[in-house]
Amino acid sequence: MDFIAASTQNFLGARQLPEIQELIDKGVAIELATWLPGKLQSVTVCDTAVTSVYANAAVAAEFAAYPGRPTSRTAMAATGID
Repeated sequence: MDFIAASTQNFLGARQLPEIQELIDKGVAIELATWLPGKLQSVTVCDTAVTSVYANAAVAAEFAAYPGRPTSRTAMAATGID
């Protein structure tokens, strides 16, 4: 995106929304044109697990539950993560 912004030509690029938003927030001269169509989207799925012998299993479980909370989802959505 830095290359695209620095160019004197008209370019089109594709990146993850949080990366684009970070550059926009830094003042890089790029603009979000649109979302890619659903068939072109890539979804990353993350899972967590806590072993049964972990000494702080309750703390680990609390940490693992954090992304699913409404306040966490709101904070993540503000950066383009849904």
